[in-house]
Amino acid sequence: MQARLLVATLLAVIVTTIGVAIHYGSDIPDLRQRKVLELAEELAASAEQAESLAEMRRRIDTDEAAFRQHPQAYGWMVQDGAGRVVMSSTAQWRSARIPIDTSLEADEWTHHIAAGDAWWASKAFFYDGQRWRVVVAANGDPAGLLARLIAGEVIVHILLPIVPLALLFAWTSLGVVTSTLQPLRVLAERARRARDFANIRALDAASAPAEIRDLVIALNASLEELARSAAREREFMLDAAHALRTPLAALKARLELDADANDANRTALASDVGALIRLTTQMLALANSEHLRIASEQRTDLNAIAADVVARLAPLAFQKQVDLGISTSEPTPLVQADADALAHALTNLVENAIKHAPAHSQVDVRVLADPPTLAVRDYGAGMDPELIAHAGRRFLRQRFQDAEGAGLGLSIVARIAEAHQGSLRLTNCNPGLEAAIVFPAHRRG
Repeated sequence: MQARLLVATLLAVIVTTIGVAIHYGSDIPDLRQRKVLELAEELAASAEQAESLAEMRRRIDTDEAAFRQHPQAYGWMVQDGAGRVVMSSTAQWRSARIPIDTSLEADEWTHHIAAGDAWWASKAFFYDGQRWRVVVAANGDPAGLLARLIAGEVIVHILLPIVPLALLFAWTSLGVVTSTLQPLRVLAERARRARDFANIRALDAASAPAEIRDLVIALNASLEELARSAAREREFMLDAAHALRTPLAALKARLELDADANDANRTALASDVGALIRLTTQMLALANSEHLRIASEQRTDLNAIAADVVARLAPLAFQKQVDLGISTSEPTPLVQADADALAHALTNLVENAIKHAPAHSQVDVRVLADPPTLAVRDYGAGMDPELIAHAGRRFLRQRFQDAEGAGLGLSIVARIAEAHQGSLRLTNCNPGLEAAIVFPAHRRG
């Protein structure tokens, strides 16, 4: 809007200037007459100040370059009180026939000769106590004196008075526009803070300009409805996951108690039920990760988180014949974080690493301090480079992954990392894959 206001002001000045120039240029004969008379007045003023004829010639010769550059088109003569030509620009003009009787007592006169488009002008002045006269002639206008006159009129009558007023108007208008738009900047800043539905707050419609108040009210209503819709979806996912966990756990227990240990069908069914239980757990974690809030006073020890997760998953690693190790950091990195959420995210990464690590290989869990990082590396086949760029999307699975995974694990980890203003980084190490949750340095406690 400010740029448009400046452009509009500039266009107004340009259009006005062009209009005045056209107006002045519409009466060419009058302007020619005026310019020739101005030349005569300038020469007469210079001649009147001279103390001698030699100084008079010098003064007149230096007044207007057109007489020297175009002596055939422009000329001047000085007549004494008796009407005799005392001096002239060239010999040609000294003998030129003046179309008006210079013995007339008129202080100044102009005359136009249509044939050849010639203009004559005269101006009387006093020298040595006598009434003398300067006569100027112009045949055509090869020096562009007329254009210079129009340009001078435009500068004096438009640019000098209008440009300062236009600048003042633009400056005042910009100030008014800036103060008027300030509430919009405040509203925009508040809107930018709403990065997810939990952070949505109604914008202050009362502080908005009257012209957009209805728009702000309508936007508030839409945002509130979207927030309610997101809350309903989250509640549905939580309710569904909770409702599924209990009967699935009971079904798995009955399968383990009632069936023959060598029954292949029972074993497969128990595996499927276990996968469903893991899926519901992941659904609960995903729903919670999307609405995770970190209190400013929360501080979490990354060494303690890593040690706890490794201890809990050591039996799984032993069962898979994988050596699970840990490397902590000194000094201990403390970050502003939710301990339960980080433990769940790291658990996902370690379980994935154990799942994809070859038997008799190892999985390394490392804690770094600068920047604060939780990293997990396996020595398996790594990850398809094309999939690394899309890692963190829901239901994204490796082609060689078994049927137990639902593709939610990395998505949950990525969401938890983002909630902590961090990121999930995947790197192929040849062999193996390193998955790391990296926190920004300013999140350190």
